[in-house]
Amino acid sequence: MIRKIIELQKIDIEIDEINSEINSSPERIEQINNDIETIKQDIAERERAFKELAVKQREFENDMLKLEEEIKKAQSELYTVKTNEAYKTLLKTIDDKKAQVSEVEDSILEIMEKVEQVKKELDEAKNSRDRQIQMLKSRIDEIQVRKTQIEKLLEEKKSARASVVAELESDQKTNSFLKKYEKIRQSKGGLAVVEVTENDSCGGCNISLTKQKINEVLSSDMTLCDNCGRILYKKQEDF
Repeated sequence: MIRKIIELQKIDIEIDEINSEINSSPERIEQINNDIETIKQDIAERERAFKELAVKQREFENDMLKLEEEIKKAQSELYTVKTNEAYKTLLKTIDDKKAQVSEVEDSILEIMEKVEQVKKELDEAKNSRDRQIQMLKSRIDEIQVRKTQIEKLLEEKKSARASVVAELESDQKTNSFLKKYEKIRQSKGGLAVVEVTENDSCGGCNISLTKQKINEVLSSDMTLCDNCGRILYKKQEDF
């Protein structure tokens, strides 16, 4: 009889594992989709940063063009001024504008380097994104295929369980053992039957078992651990 109970628990554990995997599939797929969205958001942020730098570069270039036009205008006015004071003022204006041009040129060179670096990183990120997203989508496909496969396996396990249960229910005594097993399994997180360890301890709670309890396990149809209440069995050579 204990063999059938052990067989039933083995099937139940397999069913629990399959159900756990099936139930976790939507969450795993959702997490992968979140990862994909995170990758896309990262690219969008990089593109935004690149566009901002490009706009800033154009603004500096426009500032420089404006300054150069102002310098040309001031230089042309040098030939029309009639006093030394006005001439000196124009020269100072030209020098100031040239200094500003130098500063703007430095800013343009600096931002051009940033634009080049950001563009390089953006291109690399896009290439990496395509590979990553393809890999993640492949994982989703694998999960969905696996889910279909194990749903079929689940039905097979349920059928096997029904056969064992039917056999146990066919006899009043074994049916009472089945009910006891179901009750213990429900209260013990799915583990109702445990093997006595080599040092004669309960395989469920690890408490040491007395020789009398070991003899009960060997001689009785069903023996429970006095501590955790699980069904005990001891493997024998002819078991």
